[in-house]
Amino acid sequence: MAIRHHRFLAIGLAAALSFTAAACSSSSGSDEPAATTAAGKVIAPVIVDVATANGTTVRAGAGNNVVLKANNPVSWKGTVANPSVATFVPGRSDGSATYNPGLTDLHTGSTYVTLTDGSQTVTFKLEVTPAA
Repeated sequence: MAIRHHRFLAIGLAAALSFTAAACSSSSGSDEPAATTAAGKVIAPVIVDVATANGTTVRAGAGNNVVLKANNPVSWKGTVANPSVATFVPGRSDGSATYNPGLTDLHTGSTYVTLTDGSQTVTFKLEVTPAA
């Protein structure tokens, strides 16, 4: 009876540890912290596919982040016409993970963002609305 009890205890402990590890992992592709509201609620970042962004308008709330999804994230460089609205953060690789480029420090206003990987250029308008 004691052996059966220990087996169930071991299985339960293994399951609890696997749930804890899964809760700590992230597959977002970005090490940018998630934005939060004044009430402490997490705001999901706005995801923009670089392949389809040219000529579009991207809308995000102040305080949020924009993740720029690209095939080769490290190769993209960016400029923000009005840096008081957003800041470009380049993609990077640390050897174990590759992080997408993005836009952070979003403040109410609008600006144009230009991205290039050396062979193509993408420009879109960024409109940042007041935080909800």
